[in-house]
Amino acid sequence: MLLRQRRTRAPLDENSLDDAECDGGAQIADGGPTPEEILCESERRTAVRQGIAKLRESLRVVVLHRELQGMSSAGTGRRLGSTVSAVARISRAEISEEAS
Repeated sequence: MLLRQRRTRAPLDENSLDDAECDGGAQIADGGPTPEEILCESERRTAVRQGIAKLRESLRVVVLHRELQGMSSAGTGRRLGSTVSAVARISRAEISEEAS
């Protein structure tokens, strides 16, 4: 009766991974975005830019300060020389304009 011999497997180490890549073996994902994710992000950014460009200027300025730069209503009001309530009204107008 013949017994099969077990195959010995070499342990994985950094050198064996480098050799596998050179030999056309499997590659390890780098964890970065896939080409599809890059395309989706690019399309999303384009859509956001186009949407912001369609807003009237008073809305556009508030959106840029509040939403994209993360400023508060008070900070936006100070920057624009306006009151917090005026910024809030503009923000509400922006929301109602989006809904229509």
